Amino acid sequence: MDEEEIKFILAFLLITMIFIGGVIEARKIITANAIKEQKEKEDYYNRLVDDCKCLEKNRAACSEGFVLSADGKMCKNEQKKVFTNILFSCSKYDCDGEINVYNNKTNGWEIENKQNE
Repeated sequence: MDEEEIKFILAFLLITMIFIGGVIEARKIITANAIKEQKEKEDYYNRLVDDCKCLEKNRAACSEGFVLSADGKMCKNEQKKVFTNILFSCSKYDCDGEINVYNNKTNGWEIENKQNE
């Protein structure tokens, strides 16, 4: 191999390593953002449970360790091969006149209206 081929190989390896490092760093950022977003959703829900009045119970939920089946009719634990009935948790909260409703399509909470004082 001549000197030019060695320089080309080294440049290629350097560029490849920089690219791989960038991909790894981007993955870390995406994962951190997803964790932060999930924590914010949990904090928001905990505030609803602690500080607001439940108006409706129409949101399908499952016990710990279970997930809702694809048809939404039962809860399943794949690991233990066990099924159980779904639970209905609060789907609508009144927080001092601000109505928070769970949207099944977006799997998130939305403010329905705000009463005038």
